[in-house]
Amino acid sequence: MKKSSTLRIGIKVIILSLLMLGCTSLLQDEETDVTDSNSEIESNFLVMTNATDPLIATYMDNDYQVDFWGDRDDNGMPTNINQFDVIDQGDTTIYRLDNIGRPLDIFTQDGTQINFVWHSELKASVTFLSDDGSSQLNTEVDFTKDNFEDKVLNVNKSSRRKITSRIPFINNPNKPIDETKVNISVFQCGVEKDARVRVIVKSEAGLVLGTFPTKRLSSGRYTSSIPSSIAPKINLKDICQSASTALGNVCLANKVNSNLFPKLCLATTAALVESVVGAPVAAKFLAACATAVAGLNVVCIATGSPAPGAPNLKQKLCNSDFLDREYKEDIFVGASALALPNNVLSSFEKVNEGGLLPKLNINFNSQTTIRSLRLSPSSPVAGQDYFAIADIFCLYQGTVGSISVAGSDGYSDQITFSSNSTSLQPQALGEYSLSIPGAESGVRDVVTLIVNLPDGQRVSRTASLIFN
Repeated sequence: MKKSSTLRIGIKVIILSLLMLGCTSLLQDEETDVTDSNSEIESNFLVMTNATDPLIATYMDNDYQVDFWGDRDDNGMPTNINQFDVIDQGDTTIYRLDNIGRPLDIFTQDGTQINFVWHSELKASVTFLSDDGSSQLNTEVDFTKDNFEDKVLNVNKSSRRKITSRIPFINNPNKPIDETKVNISVFQCGVEKDARVRVIVKSEAGLVLGTFPTKRLSSGRYTSSIPSSIAPKINLKDICQSASTALGNVCLANKVNSNLFPKLCLATTAALVESVVGAPVAAKFLAACATAVAGLNVVCIATGSPAPGAPNLKQKLCNSDFLDREYKEDIFVGASALALPNNVLSSFEKVNEGGLLPKLNINFNSQTTIRSLRLSPSSPVAGQDYFAIADIFCLYQGTVGSISVAGSDGYSDQITFSSNSTSLQPQALGEYSLSIPGAESGVRDVVTLIVNLPDGQRVSRTASLIFN
């Protein structure tokens, strides 16, 4: 049974009000004379008016809630959406976006990751990574194609010549931090490492008041805004205009081709047929793809072009509820980094009302971890060389690893590596590369990374590709 408009609005206000301590108010004063205001227009949006709030708006229907996160200018006006979270019956799927609204990373509730590298508006390399990090699927998706047929596997005898190589690890330069925000550094083995980080705000009683996404400054360094009680007031007419511009850019599928993202799952199915990914992992990848596409469709319906005569996005936002979220009591601020089997937390620092926000540290256990196994390019054309690049944290003395490739044409090659550590302290970072020569169209290469630890344990990851 559908909820009434009054009930839906009430639920939105109650949920978001509970996220804050003190007084959070719907703004209804002389400044709320908004162009496009019409009491008959029904809106599923709640727009955040605190100039320091990274949450721009929330959309709710009977089945889904979507939180749109982004940046604001110095006046608090939304300038872009860089992340949205789709919540379906308690399961959250997180979408990180580039500056024109295309997905860069999608994280599903079960831990599966989908990563995009866009080569053009409608063509991307896509990588699926399993929740335990042991399996990945690399494919290239051309969203202009309607059919994704299985390729004929080439098993002709190889004529490739070995061209192995090894390259060193290179750190990214650090960027200056903004001391008006929460700043987080993530460490493993004594060096800063990348992670998926969120800021958590709690009351003095330990109640979680809200979680906030972070923005990456450089390797292992992140920053986040939380709503401030000293933020300037915002004219609602201005914010519904700027919010409609920002939200209107988050659905490439609606602008270019309404069937664009469903094609992602067709291409994934075709790639799985060609890959060496096992059936259980393949099923998870397909389920993750279906979940990701369902969330994208919800967002496209919420922000896309309406039917003729229906209210447009700006009209819906101008007729939405408005909420000025702020903390009016002492709070505790901490941070969490995604990790298996349990997330890693920083300490929680007390922040007085209007006080300075803390600098937080997250320290991972010093365990050997495969950060990534990149195939570059991930979908080479026939005859094109590529690199298999392993990025590994915490290499203890006595650690021995290998990167190997096995082609369906009979080609094979391997490099081995070991830790450079000469003491009990581990080598913090290691990046190793196997250079692999191009093959004929239809040849499948399977790349395997194995790291044998001094205590006899092993960590590994496998990836595969087919030459176009």
